[in-house]
Amino acid sequence: NNIALYGYVKEGSIEVPNRVRQSIQGDIDSCPADFLDDLADEITGISSVQSTFIVFTKSQVYRVDGFFDEQGRGGLVHLKISDTVGCVSNDSIVQVDDGLIFCSKQGFYYCDGYRVTKISHHLNNTYQKLILTTAQARNIWGTYDRIEKRVWFATQREPNSLDNDSC
Repeated sequence: NNIALYGYVKEGSIEVPNRVRQSIQGDIDSCPADFLDDLADEITGISSVQSTFIVFTKSQVYRVDGFFDEQGRGGLVHLKISDTVGCVSNDSIVQVDDGLIFCSKQGFYYCDGYRVTKISHHLNNTYQKLILTTAQARNIWGTYDRIEKRVWFATQREPNSLDNDSC
């Protein structure tokens, strides 16, 4: 809808890790001071399912609804989708045809905008080795192959590696 949502914002010299800000419709680099909402935890990523914003924190997933019009009327409301699953990094969030796939501390998850479902029950031990360190978790990068309908994740097999070396 020609709107941007920004998270983990810097306002002047102060970082506000739990704040989301909405842009003016049609002017995505303009965010009035009162076009905001604060969440309970540090934001790790933002994406969308169709026209609905999904905001990820370290330990939770939110759906952000609402809108501000040209006169500044309106507001944002966050609705918690999951209070036990968060996201490890923005680069691990992948838009697929009908939702999002993302990486959490517990595994790979799917979100349709209303609920979060674990999709990697069979990979628990393997997955935990891929997020042993914070750097490994932050370096997970995902992409979607629309032809094969497959999500690919690049990861670091070794905790001390500088580059992703595994899919």
